[in-house]
Amino acid sequence: MAPLELTLRTVLGTILLLGAGVAWAYRWSRMSQPTRIGSVLLLVGLLFQTYAPQLFVLLGNPSGTARTVIEIGMLVFLAAGFYLLLVGHPDTGSDIDLDE
Repeated sequence: MAPLELTLRTVLGTILLLGAGVAWAYRWSRMSQPTRIGSVLLLVGLLFQTYAPQLFVLLGNPSGTARTVIEIGMLVFLAAGFYLLLVGHPDTGSDIDLDE
């Protein structure tokens, strides 16, 4: 990955993570338990996605299989987080109110 692309990915990802973290902290007390778990998974997935290139460098540029496993893990965290955020509590539905 080119240094400029790596820098842009890191800077934009960090801004996104900071914004998501602030929104997450603000809404934490009003979230149901599944939504809390989903938001944590989503933030972890975003964290992995943002800093994956640095992680690969720290791991000594792993082989294709190891890299694929790490990337699939990131996608699982993101997918599980989005799913739990959209489903919300099974009794009440999603915590996301589209009418607000």
